[in-house]
Amino acid sequence: MIKKDQIPTLAKFLKIKDTDLEAALTSTEEVELTIPELTVLTPDELKTRDDNQKKNGYNEGKTASLEMLVKDTKEKLGLEFEGKDPEKLFAAIQKKALDDAKIEPNAKVKELQAAVEKQQATILAFESEKQAMQSQIEAVKTDSQLLGLFPANRLGVLNDEEYLTIFKRDYTIAVEDGKQVVKKGGEILRDKTTQAPIAPKDAVTSVFTERNWLDSAAAGQQGRGGKNDPPPAGIHLKLSSLTKEWEDQKKSTNGLDFGAAVKAAQEANPSFDLNS
Repeated sequence: MIKKDQIPTLAKFLKIKDTDLEAALTSTEEVELTIPELTVLTPDELKTRDDNQKKNGYNEGKTASLEMLVKDTKEKLGLEFEGKDPEKLFAAIQKKALDDAKIEPNAKVKELQAAVEKQQATILAFESEKQAMQSQIEAVKTDSQLLGLFPANRLGVLNDEEYLTIFKRDYTIAVEDGKQVVKKGGEILRDKTTQAPIAPKDAVTSVFTERNWLDSAAAGQQGRGGKNDPPPAGIHLKLSSLTKEWEDQKKSTNGLDFGAAVKAAQEANPSFDLNS
């Protein structure tokens, strides 16, 4: 039998009334509950969904803005063509320039040529903005991945942002043939024996080892299973510890940021307890 004070939480999750759930749990007979179809997402799935929604929203907004730009230009210049394709706009402007050139060659050609150049510049600006945003998204994703690969027993001589900056100064993460590889000086790092590309996790561990950034004593304590020993700075053993830290810092535990923090805590500590 579950605790009574947990019934509201469970009922809220199942999208049913507290009283209905309590009645079903305490009944001595079988009770049929109508439970709506639910979709449960992991933190990773929720983040992926939200990232895709943001990306789709940006692309839809960009397309709508571009179509509005074509429509306004079309009306302003009195052009006639089907749809809102920028290529059709350019073709219509050029045709009008040639037609009008027979009447007012110099003035019309210059005016319409300026209009063409202006619209082309605007469209190029849209494309540049889109590429810049995509690059920023990829950079944030890579930084988040690298932070999650940092060894749990790293020393506190530097903070994680400093460790990240030093790593990125010498190494880059790229995608070759659909797989992530690590590059240094433009060359892919490879295993000396197999010549296979080294995984990002192995590269990170190698850097921390070579620079003596690992606490060997802490690693030994973990190997002996000392659960009562305090974890290294920034490492959490259970969900309640991470939640308290966020609440003490007046940060919301509802949303993508906290979900990302939970994921990072799990990656930093494979024994991270989600149930306490």
